[in-house]
Amino acid sequence: MMPNTKNSDAPPRTTLEALGRVVLGFNELDLVITTQVEVYMGCESEELANLFIRDLRFGDKVDRLKALLRVHADRTGLGRSRLVSALNATLGEVKECANKRNQLVHGIVRFDATTKCFVSTLKGKEYVLRTRALNELAESMLRVSVKLVLLCLRFTEALGAAYKERGTSEFFANP
Repeated sequence: MMPNTKNSDAPPRTTLEALGRVVLGFNELDLVITTQVEVYMGCESEELANLFIRDLRFGDKVDRLKALLRVHADRTGLGRSRLVSALNATLGEVKECANKRNQLVHGIVRFDATTKCFVSTLKGKEYVLRTRALNELAESMLRVSVKLVLLCLRFTEALGAAYKERGTSEFFANP
């Protein structure tokens, strides 16, 4: 016999699923940022790249990626292009998603049986975790991840063409 869940004090399943999607969305975002840092560092060895970035906090990885993009853009004259502006704006969206996620995971999350909602307390402030808002955050993280990957692919193509035009045969060769 199934337990009666109508009057249960258990958290709603949909909210738990939404929290899981936020966790997965952030992991995806972290993987994308880490991969792009490795690519633009020019490390052929994943182990070597990990030595430089494995202990970095997420925000530091985003800053490192932004700096690497700037170096390559400046080397090739792409620094003022719309593509670089779009990348910088997208990295701003990445940080915005990370800040919202940090409010969730760095606070104390409890389930309020009276209101049937999760509540996160961070630095004395309480945030009610609504399922809809959690789903929107998870979707934002996925959208920003995909957008960043596509922009980085376009940037890599533009860099390759610019380096080739300069007569540099290797993408990450020193200028």
